[in-house]
Amino acid sequence: MILIKSFYVDATKGLDLLNVIHEVRRVVREANTENGTATVVIPHPGAAVVVLDTGDPATKPEDLKKALEPYLANQLIRCLLPKSTVIPFEKGRLLIEPFQEIFVIDYDTSGKRREFKVQVTADNPPPADKKGAGGPRLG
Repeated sequence: MILIKSFYVDATKGLDLLNVIHEVRRVVREANTENGTATVVIPHPGAAVVVLDTGDPATKPEDLKKALEPYLANQLIRCLLPKSTVIPFEKGRLLIEPFQEIFVIDYDTSGKRREFKVQVTADNPPPADKKGAGGPRLG
């Protein structure tokens, strides 16, 4: 089973870190399956997607933004950041720590809307409801 959803976020003319974890979790819930993977991808140039540990003071989004700004001028940022990330999920929950979040990093300075896609892939169909399965019991 594969489910793909597109989302849009508004970007500024500067470097943006946009939290998209809620959208990813929503697609995993909509897939109505227990185990699989969620792939977050940026289909157009000028952005990346990463999982950040927001519980660690050394990796606060504001600090990461400051660290990446020098790489904007020479476009080296395009080589450093991934266009997609794959996150497994089990029992309907993403297999990341509670303090980790998924961010779109928009480094295009045009200030346009940014599209990202979430694809959920699962091998098995959703679990069947055991209550009432197989029809009424006879005899």
